[in-house]
Amino acid sequence: MEIRLLGAVEVVDDDGTPWAVRAPRLRATLATLALSRGRVTTSTELIDQLWGATPPVTAAVTLRNYVRRLRKALPAPLIETKSGGYWLTGHQYAIDVEGFQELVRRSRAVRRHDPAEAARLLDQSLTLWRGTPLTGVGDCPMLDMERARLEDTRLTVAEEWYELRLRLGEHHEIVDDLMAAARTNYVRERLVGQLMVALHRCGRVAEALTAYRVTRDRMVEELGIEPGPELRDLEQAILRSDTELIEPVPVSPPLLAERH
Repeated sequence: MEIRLLGAVEVVDDDGTPWAVRAPRLRATLATLALSRGRVTTSTELIDQLWGATPPVTAAVTLRNYVRRLRKALPAPLIETKSGGYWLTGHQYAIDVEGFQELVRRSRAVRRHDPAEAARLLDQSLTLWRGTPLTGVGDCPMLDMERARLEDTRLTVAEEWYELRLRLGEHHEIVDDLMAAARTNYVRERLVGQLMVALHRCGRVAEALTAYRVTRDRMVEELGIEPGPELRDLEQAILRSDTELIEPVPVSPPLLAERH
């Protein structure tokens, strides 16, 4: 069994068959408890997270009804009442957010001595994402904030993955993905810089410089700021054809051999 939050909130069997948790507030309750697995979430906390600063007068009764309906809908014991609140039990359930975090942790632990394995683990972590996280929970202020945090984490991990791929000399394989990612996240200067490096290493120098100029123009026009010094320095390095800054860092033969 798996609770999935990295996309539409759902519970699925091992074969991918979904269980009926369709109401937005039920999904929101389940997601809130899943994000807090390992600790008791008090009724007050749950009410604040589900309704924000203006809960209905019936919030406590409604919350108990949500928990009752979840217990009835799911195939195995999942939610326990404890110490004035609820907690998620039943470790037979995997949670995709926890799987994502564990793969990222393992990648970071090996990235210095085995960048190929680190890249593989990050690639595996990113495949867990099925779309915008926490979809289908309705109007829930705290989950809106959590969604933004998860999206930011995903982009940070994607940047780490691109960095490793560049280190491995795989610029041709990632340049198109980088272009699409940078187009919609132009304020993430690390991502734009990675695109510029990949384009330059593919021999597309003019496009690398254009990527910088387009990003700069959008930042100045929409945000009123200039790119930071690292991105400006990268533009100058490309103009100088500075190989020390823009060539891949050699990876030792044993690591390359392990990758294949």
